[in-house]
Amino acid sequence: MTTDDINQGGRPSIGPAISVAYQSELLDAVGRAANRESMTRAEWLRRAARDALPPQILQSWIRPSRAWVELDSQLASVRDGALDVETPKAERECHALSYTATVGELRALIEQAITALPTAEAEAATADAMWEIADGALTPQTAEAVGRAGAVQALRGLLEDFRAALPTDTHDVKFRASLDDPDADLG
Repeated sequence: MTTDDINQGGRPSIGPAISVAYQSELLDAVGRAANRESMTRAEWLRRAARDALPPQILQSWIRPSRAWVELDSQLASVRDGALDVETPKAERECHALSYTATVGELRALIEQAITALPTAEAEAATADAMWEIADGALTPQTAEAVGRAGAVQALRGLLEDFRAALPTDTHDVKFRASLDDPDADLG
């Protein structure tokens, strides 16, 4: 046992201590959340950090891809151009049309991909498997079909998540780009 293994502070050793600075509002919110769950802030923060990590099997894949980062950057640049008060109105309107077309086309392509998925076959395979499991006779062919059905359902979920992550402000951007002052308070 080394001196590092001996806990000098009286609390159970969990791991090395770190120091993190939080805005007071965030720290208050963490404290309230921890109290609601009858745990210390430290316990709540450890759990939040653990739960925020992706599952190990997909960890390296889940990191934002270059394509995702490029798309995000492209959309932000075009949107910024549409709302830049220093940019001439006609150019802002062109940026807004490009932004709206890009987001709209992405939504349409995602919808086409979702529609093309063999969802009915996946549901049928899952139903067949339930019957076979109930009868105690799951076949290898049905097990494979259930695996393919799971892949269909997973891809559908990923596509729906991607669609949900797309901007929803295209009409507002297009409208504001047509104003003499896109930053005008319309309240």
